[in-house]
Amino acid sequence: MSTAPFQQSLNQQISAALNAARPGLHDRPLRDMRSAAPVEFLDPSDEAFARSLDEYGIEWRYKPRTFAVEWDAEGNFVDSFTPDFYLPTNDLYIELASTDRARAAADARSVRLLRQNNPSVRIDLMDAASFMRNM
Repeated sequence: MSTAPFQQSLNQQISAALNAARPGLHDRPLRDMRSAAPVEFLDPSDEAFARSLDEYGIEWRYKPRTFAVEWDAEGNFVDSFTPDFYLPTNDLYIELASTDRARAAADARSVRLLRQNNPSVRIDLMDAASFMRNM
C-alpha cells in the first residue's frame, strides 16, 4: 500500500500551516498534547512551527523521544538524536533543519542515521530557513 497520497496530504496540511499567520496566534501559550505544562522551546523556529500546527489542529509533541543512532565497532553507544516534533496522528517525526550550515549538516546526518538504523520510523527533515521565510 502506497503512502504517497497520505504524505502528499500531510505535506499540504503542513505547507498551509507554514504559510498562514493568524492574528492572536502568538498570544496563546503552547502546550504539548501529552501534558498541561507549557512547552519551553529551544529555538524560535520550533515555537513558530508548533503555533502553525496548533492553528491547523494538527496534534504534535515536542522532542518526545530520543533514538540511539550510532555505535562504535564494539557495539558501544556513541550518539543519539531527538527529533524536534512528533505528529502522532500521522506517526511522523519532523526535524527542522537549522539555518546554521554546520548544524544543518549535523541535522541531516542524524536524520540519515535514524532512517538507516530504524527504517520503520518515519521522519522528514524540513528547512527551517524556508519555514521562517513563509511565516
